[in-house]
Amino acid sequence: MEEFLIERLQNFTLDRKVLSIDTNDRDKTRWPNPNEFEVSLPQTYSNVESIRLLNIQIPNKLYNISEHLQNNKMIVKNGSDKLLITLDDGYYSNSHICDTIQNKVRLGFGSAWTPNNVFNVDFNNVSQKPHFTSTNKDFSFIFFDPDISYNTSSNSPCNNNVYDQHSNWGLGHNLGFDNKQWVESHAVHDTSNSDIFFYYNSNQLVPTSAVGAIIPPKQIELNQNQFIYLEIDKYNTSDEIKPFINDRLNNTNTGLVNSYFAKIPIKYNTYNGNSINQSLTTKDDFIDSLSYYQPPIEKISKLKIKFRYHNGLPVDLGNFNISLTLEFNQIRNEMKTYDVRKPFRI
Repeated sequence: MEEFLIERLQNFTLDRKVLSIDTNDRDKTRWPNPNEFEVSLPQTYSNVESIRLLNIQIPNKLYNISEHLQNNKMIVKNGSDKLLITLDDGYYSNSHICDTIQNKVRLGFGSAWTPNNVFNVDFNNVSQKPHFTSTNKDFSFIFFDPDISYNTSSNSPCNNNVYDQHSNWGLGHNLGFDNKQWVESHAVHDTSNSDIFFYYNSNQLVPTSAVGAIIPPKQIELNQNQFIYLEIDKYNTSDEIKPFINDRLNNTNTGLVNSYFAKIPIKYNTYNGNSINQSLTTKDDFIDSLSYYQPPIEKISKLKIKFRYHNGLPVDLGNFNISLTLEFNQIRNEMKTYDVRKPFRI
């Protein structure tokens, strides 16, 4: 009796291909910044059922205060005098930014801050708040003003105005303030409060009977951007809610459909109360790193990749590059080409 093989109805197999991409290999004339670029693939991938982000290496050199992030400027008023402070781009710890603001205010006002009229900025490790104090009781901060401007033109990489956002709207929000436009000092008379003090010289601690103080209502948070969003043009599958905008009553219908491919957490390590930026690591840290496509993508020969924050600002990588690995699963109709042995008969 002759035996017959039952023909398979499904003749498809999955062909797994792994692709390594380094932003240093991009066309730097066309794509000068590594946060957005396009690459041609070494071969065309066909019938792609899924794409997975296997791993990624991003240098731990991301700034948390910069012109690009629109959070490095504030105005300090000392009586009728007005001073615009601009912080240098960089990565700041809590204590470092307090020292920097203090030094810039003292240098900016010059002789206005004499040994009898001192301005101090101290970080309280218990409350996690900066304390701004001065023997001049009449001082104030302004975080939103015509004198505070950033390049947000359409041809600038920083083309989103962060001051329109309900949160993460600039330096004031980083320092713990709610009011964007005006923060006034209040007189403090309680000399028993050990947080209110002034160094009239480098070593001597001198209390005062009446000082001006500004203490933000919330804790300092310099690392406002906790995630990096990876976009792959045409192949994003994850939805996203847009940041709340102040001039809207709510954020209804402000979601973005298929807005990103993977959401990558920025990991921070705490040392002496200060956050230190760490390297981004392996696939175990990724969120939504696998995307399925039904029907499968017919052909992929190029990829356009972008790295941004939740508010849409591109990630400023400076002169550093990114390395990532993607996995493509292709459906192959190849079973019919295989020679299948008949069962052995004795």
